[in-house]
Amino acid sequence: FCFSAIGFAQYSPGVNNNVTLLSHWDSYDVYSNIWGFVGSDGKEYAIIGHNQGTSFVDISDPSQPVERDMLPGPSANGTIWREIKTYDNYAYIVSEHTQPNSMSGVQIVDLSFLPDSVHLVTNYRWPGVTASNAKVHSVTVDVEHALLIIQGGTSTQGIAGGDPGGIRILSLATPSAPVSRATLPVRYAHDTYVRNNLLFASNIYEGGHIDIWNIADFDNINLIHSITYPNGFSHNSGISEDNNYLYSTDEVTGATVKTFRIENLWDADTSNDSEIDLTSEYIGDATQIAHNIHVKGSRAYLSHYAEGVKILDLSYPHDPVEVGYYDTYHDPDNGFVGAWGVYPYFNSGSFIVSDIQTGLYVMKFDEIGRGSILGTVYNSQTGDTIENAKLFFLEANKTLYTNENGFYQMKTSASFHTITISATGYFPTTTTLTLPQDDPYTLDIALQPENAFISLSRDSIGVVLDVDSASQEHFDISNTGNGTLRFTVDDVNGSQGNKSFTKYNPKNFNRKIFQSVRNARWNESVVNSNFKKEMELLVSDPSNDVIGASGKPDIQSLFGEKNDESITLKMKYYHPVNPDSETIGYALDTDQNPETGSSSIGIYLGDVGAEYDVFVTIPPIPWFGIPANTVLIFDNIAGGNPMVIPNAATVETDSSITISISLSSLGNDDGNINIAGSSYHWADSLGIYPPTTLDFIPNEGHTSLGIDPIGDVPWCSFNGEDFIRDSIVGMNSRRIFVNFDATGLEEDETFRGILKILSNDPNNTELHIPIVLETNEIVGVNERLQPYKFSLAQNYPNPFNPTTEIIYSLASPQTTTLKIYNLLGEEVATLVDNFQHAGNYNLKFNASKFSSGMYFYKLTSGNFVDMKKMLLMK
Repeated sequence: FCFSAIGFAQYSPGVNNNVTLLSHWDSYDVYSNIWGFVGSDGKEYAIIGHNQGTSFVDISDPSQPVERDMLPGPSANGTIWREIKTYDNYAYIVSEHTQPNSMSGVQIVDLSFLPDSVHLVTNYRWPGVTASNAKVHSVTVDVEHALLIIQGGTSTQGIAGGDPGGIRILSLATPSAPVSRATLPVRYAHDTYVRNNLLFASNIYEGGHIDIWNIADFDNINLIHSITYPNGFSHNSGISEDNNYLYSTDEVTGATVKTFRIENLWDADTSNDSEIDLTSEYIGDATQIAHNIHVKGSRAYLSHYAEGVKILDLSYPHDPVEVGYYDTYHDPDNGFVGAWGVYPYFNSGSFIVSDIQTGLYVMKFDEIGRGSILGTVYNSQTGDTIENAKLFFLEANKTLYTNENGFYQMKTSASFHTITISATGYFPTTTTLTLPQDDPYTLDIALQPENAFISLSRDSIGVVLDVDSASQEHFDISNTGNGTLRFTVDDVNGSQGNKSFTKYNPKNFNRKIFQSVRNARWNESVVNSNFKKEMELLVSDPSNDVIGASGKPDIQSLFGEKNDESITLKMKYYHPVNPDSETIGYALDTDQNPETGSSSIGIYLGDVGAEYDVFVTIPPIPWFGIPANTVLIFDNIAGGNPMVIPNAATVETDSSITISISLSSLGNDDGNINIAGSSYHWADSLGIYPPTTLDFIPNEGHTSLGIDPIGDVPWCSFNGEDFIRDSIVGMNSRRIFVNFDATGLEEDETFRGILKILSNDPNNTELHIPIVLETNEIVGVNERLQPYKFSLAQNYPNPFNPTTEIIYSLASPQTTTLKIYNLLGEEVATLVDNFQHAGNYNLKFNASKFSSGMYFYKLTSGNFVDMKKMLLMK
């Protein structure tokens, strides 16, 4: 074995806060859940599952963990899946794997021989299973009533009309020989928690769903209430020591740890048992997954996968506050990695954590209370509050932003904090303080403005090039303030218009998420691939937003995946798919241009121009000869009959419908596809028009699938550089050269992108210049495309001596004047006074005959008038 004893003289930001690591033990490859045991001699033990079995580690000296014994367990395909609980002097270990058969079922282990060894008493198998199929997902012990509860797997195998992964209750009157007393095969149960004869079942596949059963009488078990909530994946739960609050986790990204007030369950009035309210929610990093929660006193200990272990202060149950953490998994990752389980119930104050990759951690919470800080962030010069200012709490490793009124509030530990405050266009500042316990601390923060402001000389750039030729364009960035302008220029994939190509991203849902293969957890292929990466989550949909009828369909989310040959779309519902009426319509915009394409079959388009409509019918349409699970692709440009692809839609067991479409069937020109969709029901197998219900995804706009929206445009560069990062001092300019290269491109094609300019101008943090490259087979063509609006750019250079360049654009032919004025408003020069065609114009102004000072130049073209100032410095 190997171990390390580590003590911190101080906490390490991002690694731990208010939690001290006492030791770390790592002797196997991969680990699962953990539990604790205290022997009759008072010695403390960690019981941890891993890829070879279960280890029993003596942590009586928390700085020197010692493995006392290891019990092999089912390990087909290298499984690490183990769940453990203890009662009296026995441990009960379960797994969802059955190889070898001799180890399947519940391993009952006698712990009374510790610290010398442990003894396997038996592999218990319950009625209805054999050695080849006896598997359990998780196990619960009700110490008060000497009960062993197993759930998931095949816990209720063979019970007519029920789910084989239901709940089985066994008596531990004889701890070494459980006796089956009752079953609840109603639905698959992931985990249970028992308090005062009430069993709380987390039903992971039913969404947000916790059943509450009264199990006082095994012959008359009754359902008291079901707690349901949207977007859930109910995983486990725990109850406060006063019985008033239930805390639950959902094993999915973006889900909160929820607090339900359940005190009505314990009074004599049964009529109010359904009056259970959601009183609070806690969330760490919304891109990560909370796994297991355990309550001890006024604290909750939460294993949070990639975020490690977190400690919540529950002094005010309606307002849980994170007061400590230890990140056992330091790599930047998400999904099912890091801290699996936590056990906090030792009297010594130590607690233990299992990390999937790195084993056993022995820790101690340093008993810090909760604190609170609030205030406003404002401009030191004007006193105006600053919206979206960023406050980073270093020790707590938390970030928050001010609201539209410049207000912020942070609830965290009553301890030392280093806070960095920043906002675009302002100099950052850092402060340190120690928050008092409980009492809110008020801190208003002044930021000094940088006084840097950006101006661009061009609002679009376009060229027409022969194939295999190149050209260079330019634009100017000017700083019209007296501070220092810091900026970057990058080229990204884009759509037509002055908007960058972005994916629909409500509330941070635009993330890549991971799910394990639920019916084959922890097999070797899953472990070796660091879990199966599912399709990208393109957009999540509100629940209960369906139009019409009884609330179906109700889309939960849309997933997508693209490779070089096809795209795959998966629409997931909150409800089971109805194969007799479920129908989907997708509108696909393959050229990133909302002005092209039209709807041939009336699909909701959002803001896309659909080159293709995709109609997915789950039931057959007999009168058209269309079988079930068919995909029809309508070409809205070419017209004609749709492409009919039988058996191309799959109804999945997770209440979703998946389709795959070959890119060869779509005229996709750049890999980006904008998607708007809808799902609806037809009554009586498509016999009634219009549809009875309708749900859109997204509700507004579109989502996109394809080329990475922040990826470089291959035909654009900046003199060999991928991007530019620079700064400009006050009242100066910088010319940016943009190179267009048509080498290897097809003739008569249009390629679109965006120049994205980020700066510290608080009013223009991100600006865009659309760029377009058209290829032409005509030799010698090399001209700018017609601009789409009138504009007058800032002169370059500015200040100047004695010459400068003035650039302007005309969107249509107009009589045009360009004149120079001094500070008195007197006209001193006329540079243009004639009729000009639409286009982009560059003029040189020579001021060698003028004295130093401020001048104005004014462009008038039709109804367009604009004026800018320039500074001559001799």
